Amino acid sequence: MDDCRDKGCKFIVDKNFKYVILKGEKLIEIVFGKRHSRLKACDCIIFTEDHIIVVELEKKVENFEEYAKAQLSKCAKMVEEIIEKCEIKINDSKIYFVLVCKYWKDKKLCPSRDKHRLVVRFRGKDRNVILKSGSCKAYLREIVEKFKF
Repeated sequence: MDDCRDKGCKFIVDKNFKYVILKGEKLIEIVFGKRHSRLKACDCIIFTEDHIIVVELEKKVENFEEYAKAQLSKCAKMVEEIIEKCEIKINDSKIYFVLVCKYWKDKKLCPSRDKHRLVVRFRGKDRNVILKSGSCKAYLREIVEKFKF
């Protein structure tokens, strides 16, 4: 898989990165067992040499708290499990949570005003979710260059 695609949106990994892309919903079954295979999860988890990127793709976000955040949170737990079980040494600042959407329709949450609510819990701390809206497309290169935490 060269990029992460779903619902007409995509997250593109540039060719200069060495990477592995895992589908979130397939990974749930592997990490948590077959009885959890019906759970919804983020669309992709991308592992590069230096970064882990958890990606949720949505055409339209109407309720961040109930849907996109829940899916990103499930994948955050999976990433924690993978890091622990595989003994991956990675700095938390190299792990990104990204929501790519074309339309932001959440009437309860305004991204420019409520950034403190655009978070996912990871390793006991709230982590900012990077929101890319408008075109339904994002590039790994942009995220890494722009959002160095």
